Amino acid sequence: MGAYLIRRLITNIGVLFVICVGLFILVRAVPGDPIDVLVPPEVRGSAGPEFLELKRHELGLDQPLVVQFGRWLGDAVTGDFGMSFQYNRSVTGMLLERVGPTVLLMGTALLISWLLAFPLGILAALRRNSAVDYVTAAFSLGAISIPTFFLGIGAIYVFSLKLQVLPSSGMSSPDDGSGLDILRHLAMPAVLLGLAGAGPYVRYVRSGLLSELYADYVRTAMAKGASRLRAVVRHALRNALIPLVTVAALSIPNLLGGAVVVETVFSWPGMGQLAVAATNAQDYPVITGFALLISVLVIASNLAADLLYAVVDPRVRLG
Repeated sequence: MGAYLIRRLITNIGVLFVICVGLFILVRAVPGDPIDVLVPPEVRGSAGPEFLELKRHELGLDQPLVVQFGRWLGDAVTGDFGMSFQYNRSVTGMLLERVGPTVLLMGTALLISWLLAFPLGILAALRRNSAVDYVTAAFSLGAISIPTFFLGIGAIYVFSLKLQVLPSSGMSSPDDGSGLDILRHLAMPAVLLGLAGAGPYVRYVRSGLLSELYADYVRTAMAKGASRLRAVVRHALRNALIPLVTVAALSIPNLLGGAVVVETVFSWPGMGQLAVAATNAQDYPVITGFALLISVLVIASNLAADLLYAVVDPRVRLG
């Protein structure tokens, strides 16, 4: 296990370096100039080209791309992602401020996904080709197919504008901020993000359980007196969950991608909303820092999936 971990870490460092090079080049290859966004047109017209060159020099954009990358990488290794062009603040500090709300949203959504997916997936497998199975399939396919932003706009219209039972945006009210107030603000974005994540899980649980329900060891357990519920939950579901470990670990980056959309629709003050604003303003350091954070999350999720797979299934040997 130790040697495997060391090899994976060395490989991941190489992969991360390639990702850093690609991110840095791609972000700067996008058409447009951050100076045009930072300096208003009326100022740009009256100040002259010398002012624009001075601004470009202050941001380090007049240096060759290799020099810019070397400086950025040297700072990034120490956890410093530079200063935001738009806000003149530390990118690392801005990302850390937004981590909490994003983790709260993603964690709640993930919990909702699992609470919905496991009972529905088990029910669909036990009632195969029945009305329950068809309704569950319609639910999961609908959750996968309908865009989250569309559901978000519809939910705001119904629950905020018409029924006026839930707030439409933000993480808390200016004059409140209590736990109950945060829960009310969290309800719609977390449920919608959880629904989007539950759809694929329902299908995976159903198909995984179907492949185990008719196995010899399940029939043996029932022949020895175990109830059908015990045979399913204690034996079949346990083996069916092994592939789900990989799916669950690899779905976390996708969940973060969905959180970007949900945070934008509901003005949730997380990292996704920050990334969208930075993209509109061509704030290179924030975009690069956010993308690098996602890349690290993807690599860490892959590593966690491999390790968990060996823990859940002792037959798997890492090496």
